[in-house]
Amino acid sequence: MPYGPSPAETLDVFPAVGAEPAPVQVFIHGGYWRALDKSDFSFVARAFHLDAVVAVINYALIPTVDMDELVRQCRAALAWVYRNARIFGGDPARIFVSGHSAGGHLVTMSMATDWRAFAGLPADLVKGGAAVSGLYDLEPIRLCYLNETLTLGPAEARRNSPVELAPVRSGPLLLAVGGLEGPEYHRQTEELAQAWRARGVANARPRPLFDRRPAQRAGEQTEPHNPRPDGSRMTPGGAAPETEDRMDEPTLESLARRLARLERENRWLKRIGTVLLVAAAAGGLMGQVQPTAGTVESQRFVVKDAAGQPRAVLGATADGSIFELYDKDGDRRAAMGIATDGSATFSLATKGDKGGVWISARPYGWSNLQVFDRAGTSRLATGVAADGAAVLVINDSSGTTRAGLGIAADDHPFRFP
Repeated sequence: MPYGPSPAETLDVFPAVGAEPAPVQVFIHGGYWRALDKSDFSFVARAFHLDAVVAVINYALIPTVDMDELVRQCRAALAWVYRNARIFGGDPARIFVSGHSAGGHLVTMSMATDWRAFAGLPADLVKGGAAVSGLYDLEPIRLCYLNETLTLGPAEARRNSPVELAPVRSGPLLLAVGGLEGPEYHRQTEELAQAWRARGVANARPRPLFDRRPAQRAGEQTEPHNPRPDGSRMTPGGAAPETEDRMDEPTLESLARRLARLERENRWLKRIGTVLLVAAAAGGLMGQVQPTAGTVESQRFVVKDAAGQPRAVLGATADGSIFELYDKDGDRRAAMGIATDGSATFSLATKGDKGGVWISARPYGWSNLQVFDRAGTSRLATGVAADGAAVLVINDSSGTTRAGLGIAADDHPFRFP
């Protein structure tokens, strides 16, 4: 459903199965503000759909917009949900927000919003939030490689850093962070909790998630990097306390089996993409292209035909490495890339329009295939998540999900909407 004027300003709504009006859970996806899509996260609906309406929102990605506009779009999406909640069986007085990574940042930005000033809405529009491994201080982001795409300035980074802000009125906020996340995630989570508590938000609670390492045996040395749920830290030479955040051995074995299966699937996906790319290159270039003076343009190597038309491009950009194939009319028909975050993508395009197939394998274990119609709308999407869950989604011509089915990580089948 559209919530704003631009093509990116859309959201998917999954009605509740239970009684109406139901609470509304709004999920905001991550991707360092520059990648991923709401369709990658429809699976979150199955965790809530029995008792709550779920809305998964999209927003324009940087660099097509700047951070200020991206945050504004997410706020506009929440305002739309509030105004239209009753249409899809939701209770506008019970809106909660969750998100991960960059989505966690956007969760806290929504909770720091002055809703009366923004849209004349209640100050407590967001009744509570859950941010998972979020980024709340954008100054370190501004100073790292990510800013080649984000192009944050000092002032923009500051006004979009939740650690520098405070909610006008806020419900409870759960700040979750993976036990084995990098130290910067832990620092930013703790710093936001401390900053908001100092500004009167007493219910901002950090919560480290489970440590995936096997349980410690008495007498073995532990590493002090992983904070415990009560805020204490393990100390060298001590035994790790048995707490609820440790996984038991059967769960670890099950996770290992799923990860091994996912690794095999990813290897086959990459092999298939390589075979298709080689076949396309052979068919498109051998016997048809007479390489003239192959020119090197900046960080790109371009192969041109006898008419001077580019037919193949190999190069490196700020976002990764690319290999592209063009037909004799200059239309890109095949492309392969490796992004700086380790994501591998492969696409095939139809002639003269926006249709085609897009395949991706992401470093954190999510494999995805999408089929687009001639207007560029994703009509069919299927994927396998890092936990082994598999999902198939069918969208109509507007991009709205009309049917879907899947197999959960515990092999339980489900359907949606």
